[in-house]
Amino acid sequence: MRIGIVAAAAALLVAGTVLASPAYVIHENLKQPSGYEKSHQPDPETKFSLRIYLTQTNLHLLPTWLMNVSHPDSPYYGKHWEPQQVADAFHNGEGIDEVRKWLVTSGFDASRVVVGRNAGWVGVKDTTVSEAEELLKCEYWVYDGPDGQHTAAMTQYSVPANVAGHIDFVLNTPPPQRKGRIQPVSTVKEVGQANITQILKQLDDCTTHTTPVCLRALYGIIYEPAAVEKNSYGIVEYTPQAFVQSDLDDFFGNFSADEGFYRGLSPIVVGIDGGFVQTNSRSFNYNGESNLDLQYGMEIVSSKQPVTLYQVGDLQIGASFNNFLDALDASFCGGDDPNYDAIYPDSNTGGYTGPPDCGTSKPANVISTSYGYNEAELSAKYMERQCLEYAKLGLMGVTVLYSSGDSGVAGNDNLCLDDHGYETYRGKRFNPSFPSSCPWVTSVGATMVTSHPPYPNSQESSNATTPSPDNVRYVEQACEKVIYSGGGFSNVFPMPSYQSTLVNDYLKTYSSSVQYGSAPGYRWNNTGVCLTRAYPDISANGANYVVAVNGQFSLVYGTSASAPVVGGIFTLINDARIANGKTPVGFVNPSLYHSSFKNALHDITAGGNPGCGTGGFRAVPGWDPVTGMGTPSFAAMMDRWANM
Repeated sequence: MRIGIVAAAAALLVAGTVLASPAYVIHENLKQPSGYEKSHQPDPETKFSLRIYLTQTNLHLLPTWLMNVSHPDSPYYGKHWEPQQVADAFHNGEGIDEVRKWLVTSGFDASRVVVGRNAGWVGVKDTTVSEAEELLKCEYWVYDGPDGQHTAAMTQYSVPANVAGHIDFVLNTPPPQRKGRIQPVSTVKEVGQANITQILKQLDDCTTHTTPVCLRALYGIIYEPAAVEKNSYGIVEYTPQAFVQSDLDDFFGNFSADEGFYRGLSPIVVGIDGGFVQTNSRSFNYNGESNLDLQYGMEIVSSKQPVTLYQVGDLQIGASFNNFLDALDASFCGGDDPNYDAIYPDSNTGGYTGPPDCGTSKPANVISTSYGYNEAELSAKYMERQCLEYAKLGLMGVTVLYSSGDSGVAGNDNLCLDDHGYETYRGKRFNPSFPSSCPWVTSVGATMVTSHPPYPNSQESSNATTPSPDNVRYVEQACEKVIYSGGGFSNVFPMPSYQSTLVNDYLKTYSSSVQYGSAPGYRWNNTGVCLTRAYPDISANGANYVVAVNGQFSLVYGTSASAPVVGGIFTLINDARIANGKTPVGFVNPSLYHSSFKNALHDITAGGNPGCGTGGFRAVPGWDPVTGMGTPSFAAMMDRWANM
């Protein structure tokens, strides 16, 4: 380790007395950048901006506060907090003072110490590598990566024991920094074209072609919105993914009985960090996800309910979930990590040169996202900080949905984990998805229709545009065609109280019969009694969706399809509650796992989610790590929440 800080950092003379240096403790161990090899140490005089992010106060109370406004048995159910209440509750004023004092006594001039505008971090301007190494008792190394890229990083750092409790993590590294960052992955698959002229009786064809009328029949979705001015539904997309207006027009014209879907009806676009609906690149890879999400999300909630499209990131560097959360909550801003997040302004040609969006967008009552990471791609500190932000949104009455992934117990791109926790195609350990593994989001898995409905006669089949759940019921199982529903157990987050009883019932009853090839705890992160977050929470059909993409109709699969449909259902439930003078449902998981909701979801008991050289988990009676608590029964869910 190089010594580069001024002599005053080693000790202070106060009235002739030498003050001992504080005792240091290891604060965080970090993985070597994946795919990179250790090369050499950077120039000790290289300068960068060091930021020390503060822990938030009262975090130990956050689960209790969230349960107070979210649990069906709570007398405070639905009494959500205002944004300023949330910001004030977690502000760490003492931490600012203590970290500033540590920096000054370590030899940094007070004029170099700065505090972030949201008071969430304390930094040092123009820190040299040698100063940072001495301050953090660490070593920076340059790592060589693919395509001639290089990045500087540390794999461990320490802080004084007396300030460790105020420090969440340390961010920013000296140059060089890798150009590419880890990107969230869309959970959607295209398998070919759909010939809609062959879909003569839409309800008869629901085993091979999923359309809005199929979903309405499957889940009994019959409702006319009555409080759209006070309600909101948001769908998140990441540039360059973009919807095509003519595709929305074609879809609604062919598959919606709602005459309000006139040609040209579009979502309300909210651009974040230079986000816009690009029109230069056209293909399924550029338009498939956004078209799917909006065509089905908008149709489920009807033309009366405006839908907000949060379009995040510019064309050059895109964006991440943190960039999106920055725009929703100013108190979250400033913690973006260049390894995972886009850093704005963007100096690339054509990039967004304005300031990063910070607290500029209002969160919708329901927010659906069909993208995800593998837990193993991100640091634990990074995920924990983001996960807590989802809990804060829940405290404010926002329902946050994420698709659970399409690779079963494996991660995106079918990556699994080796015995050291690194991703590899040859790994045998399961690879959980994030943010689905965060206890404070609602994770949505995927099912598929497996049999024809028992129609009384063919005439009813051909005329049933608004079917009744009493005379139409399909059989569903976990999706095992093209994709497998993501599910399993987190390697990072502890088990939340709201799901512990039902998940442990599953483990006691079924875990010994699952094909692991080894005892539970080797393939996945639990032994006997579940200690970590289990997912998904709920599911919906994710197979055979007919989607208009670039003038044609594609057959699409994925939890990407399930999430916006479930989001639409919760939006309709919110509408009914708001129309009756009540608040939105907010964080729904405590209700989904509550005994009063047992018959409000269709229990899925067939199918599995193989991966990592195993059969994965199986869908069984009750909760399971394939389809969660099951699929929605709209009327029953509406009834339960109407009486809360």
